[in-house]
Amino acid sequence: DKSFHHLGGTTGVNNVKNIIGSVVAYPNPANTQLGIPFTLKQSEHVKIYLTNTIGQIVALQNFGNVVSGRAEFNVSGMNSGIYFYTLEAGGEKITGRIAIVH
Repeated sequence: DKSFHHLGGTTGVNNVKNIIGSVVAYPNPANTQLGIPFTLKQSEHVKIYLTNTIGQIVALQNFGNVVSGRAEFNVSGMNSGIYFYTLEAGGEKITGRIAIVH
């Protein structure tokens, strides 16, 4: 299988397109609702998900081809603790930490 041999080169910081403009989660800590508004520098398919501290996805939202949007998660049924939110777009990921407190 030659599929890996023709790729060549390495992916460095200079190869990143920096598609993700801004993403923030609030309120932090969250109690019942968590909002995650985001803005991209170009239109991409977006996936936003919450994971627990052992990496299990506990909530997921998919967006079509968008430049901006807002994910809303109802966290009232989730256990109190630390969680991570991740936005994926155009092969890039950005992750932040949130707390859920009841």
